Amino acid sequence: DIEHLANELHHAAVVVVTDSTLALDAAATDTPTVIIGYDGGHHVPYWQSIRSIYERDHYRNLLSFKATPLVTSHEELIAAIRAFIANPERSREERDLLAEKFLYRRDGGSGRRMGDAVLDMLPSTRPDTIAP
Repeated sequence: DIEHLANELHHAAVVVVTDSTLALDAAATDTPTVIIGYDGGHHVPYWQSIRSIYERDHYRNLLSFKATPLVTSHEELIAAIRAFIANPERSREERDLLAEKFLYRRDGGSGRRMGDAVLDMLPSTRPDTIAP
């Protein structure tokens, strides 16, 4: 599944997301991303709306990099997609900075580092510390 997702992100012209870490995954593959910040044609109370999600600290931080536009209408969505298709280089530096700041390393070793960190919390389970 991970390889399939990475392949899809790598070959996508543009990724369109809402409240999702896929914006970071797309940045890791240098794929332009557009974030939807509206509720379609529905009138939803603000605190039940997708718009309210982007006030959370982590999303405000992500949006501060200007790596991906937050669109607030169908028209903005279509315009943003068209702009990235016409110029995939648009916001490349911002995407790279976002990935650098949020993703630590992009070397394919995150799973190993995470596993090592978990094992380090349980010293008796480390293969090199288990008595024969």
